[in-house]
Amino acid sequence: MAVTLEEAPWLGWILVKALMRFAFMVANNLVAISSYICYVIVLQPLRLLDSKRFWYIEGIMYKWLLGMVASWGWYAGYTGKSESTF
Repeated sequence: MAVTLEEAPWLGWILVKALMRFAFMVANNLVAISSYICYVIVLQPLRLLDSKRFWYIEGIMYKWLLGMVASWGWYAGYTGKSESTF
């Protein structure tokens, strides 16, 4: 499909948005996953002292990490339906 001159700026904007989303995803991964790993390492003494509390805190942090992953879809404008599509 050929691109006309009228469509070229629109396609340029789509490319810029895609690059921005990719940069956001990479930065989000670098910050979120590395901080999650650092906190789990710091909390290792708690794992030996109070295993139940460690796993509770780790579960909360993991939910936050999944929230960061879900933000990629939100940022891109994706939504999900709660009803069945069958």
